[in-house]
Amino acid sequence: NIVFNQACPIIDLTLDLAPGATAIGWDATMLGRHAAGESWAEGRIVLRTALRCNGQPLWIESAAFDAQSPVLNATTGMAGFHVVGTL
Repeated sequence: NIVFNQACPIIDLTLDLAPGATAIGWDATMLGRHAAGESWAEGRIVLRTALRCNGQPLWIESAAFDAQSPVLNATTGMAGFHVVGTL
């Protein structure tokens, strides 16, 4: 996923496995197109990932922030990086 300036996406990934099933996957999101000189300076993003087995939650994570949020540069946040992902 590439989030362009002023975009406000809701990115929701849900995987429901059958009992005994296995899966591997990844989801990555780039905030802006920095190689092209384009940053994500305005907007808001919601990221949600859920992994379920037979409808029962195994893993749920969620994040929501806007482009000016201090979490983007905080050491305990994204530390200035522009990519977030789940494996």
